[in-house]
Amino acid sequence: MRDTDVDAEGLRQAKLNIGQSVQDTDDALSKFVGELERFGEPWGDDDLGSLIAISYQGIYAAFMDCFGSNLELIDEHAERIGTAADDYTATDTSTAARTDRIAANVPDLAL
Repeated sequence: MRDTDVDAEGLRQAKLNIGQSVQDTDDALSKFVGELERFGEPWGDDDLGSLIAISYQGIYAAFMDCFGSNLELIDEHAERIGTAADDYTATDTSTAARTDRIAANVPDLAL
């Protein structure tokens, strides 16, 4: 059986990096929305403008929903990576403690 090494600190760092990326993306998205809002409703109020507005609003809503839900999902994955790191650390600590208890109770059978 091959040994498996898990770098819990590496996982924690990955969680932090992913979380920062989510925050950076959310900040950029907020800035983008602010820029869009500065334009107001430039399509006008005639029939063609009304059609453009309806299309724009539908696309905008779908875009924002997609980005928002994806950022939430990525953030949830980052949290699970952090939980995995904590679980690996707890398991390693528990295993080491059990091994020490076993070693302390095994009689010396050396001849």
